[in-house]
Amino acid sequence: MLTALTPEALRPVLTGIMATDPAHDWHHVVRVWRLAQAIAATEPAVDHEILDPAVLLHDISPKQPGSSNALIEAATIVPLLAPFDVPPHKLPAITQAINEHSYSRGWRATSLESAILQDADRLDAIGAIGIARVFAVGGARGRPLYDPHDPTNSVEHFYDKLLRLKDGMNTAEGCRLAEHRHAVLEQFLLEFYAEWGEDY
Repeated sequence: MLTALTPEALRPVLTGIMATDPAHDWHHVVRVWRLAQAIAATEPAVDHEILDPAVLLHDISPKQPGSSNALIEAATIVPLLAPFDVPPHKLPAITQAINEHSYSRGWRATSLESAILQDADRLDAIGAIGIARVFAVGGARGRPLYDPHDPTNSVEHFYDKLLRLKDGMNTAEGCRLAEHRHAVLEQFLLEFYAEWGEDY
């Protein structure tokens, strides 16, 4: 049984290969881990020997702006999981869950573990944290906060992705958690436009 694999246990292994942008850093991994564990607690059939490593390694592959994470193979994660008691026959399912998690790739979850990872990762993209991530990444990439004449503005990302996430949740708990976070997005946009005033 997999017991030793935790965020802190794997952190030294991930140092140096994690993304440096503030939306996909170590803190993101920990938040997604906590969300995945909360969802898994409501799903008695979950296999933690698949879910836990998939969650912790879900963002290790390179990501280019505007594209999905690169697909990974089981051979990529073998050395990272070597210090832990991960059954070799679980590696394909772990890899599959990692590859299916990307929103921009548009793949449907083919296992419960993949469904939980998708939900947890997408929950971290909405709510207050999601708002902070949008503007952190937008600022790092030189995007304006808002400009109705510039479709690359950060607010546009709410409509391109964030406001769509609630209706794509896989699990009952993911749906429940998404309701409040989605409402936070909607309230933020109302306040933002009220403060912004008329277009100029």
